[in-house]
Amino acid sequence: VGGGTMTVQRYKEMAKKLGVEENVKFYGYVPEMSDALKIISRTKLGLALYKPSSDNVSLHADVAKPKEYLKVGVPVVITKKGPSVGAEIEGAGGGVRVKYDPKEVSETVVSLLRNKKEYKKLQEGVMSLGSVYDYRSNFKNLLEDILSKSVGPR
Repeated sequence: VGGGTMTVQRYKEMAKKLGVEENVKFYGYVPEMSDALKIISRTKLGLALYKPSSDNVSLHADVAKPKEYLKVGVPVVITKKGPSVGAEIEGAGGGVRVKYDPKEVSETVVSLLRNKKEYKKLQEGVMSLGSVYDYRSNFKNLLEDILSKSVGPR
């Protein structure tokens, strides 16, 4: 778990109460994105849980978290009434959408980690999506398109 001091403390308390603190590593704030991606790449699943409320601006934004998981090969569990990217991720097989419900989230996570066949299918879906969210290849394609339209094909 990464994040600010208050966030990490809250999750530490939750993990202790649930008796899973030995299975969770707490990093705190990780200032460098490259370091964060190295940590994320060693995980089995990424959680992108968005509370469905009218004041949650993430529901209407182009969110980065699920895309970062995909870029490093990690399948995503994302909430159904979350950002629209969730439908795209699930449709391509790179993740699963769930209700914003702690019981459903935990059951889904446990099920995916126990079912090797289902998890392997998610990993295959992630591989097909990872390059879609790589800004370097997308930017290169955009520049090539602009160049071909302005001066013609090379």
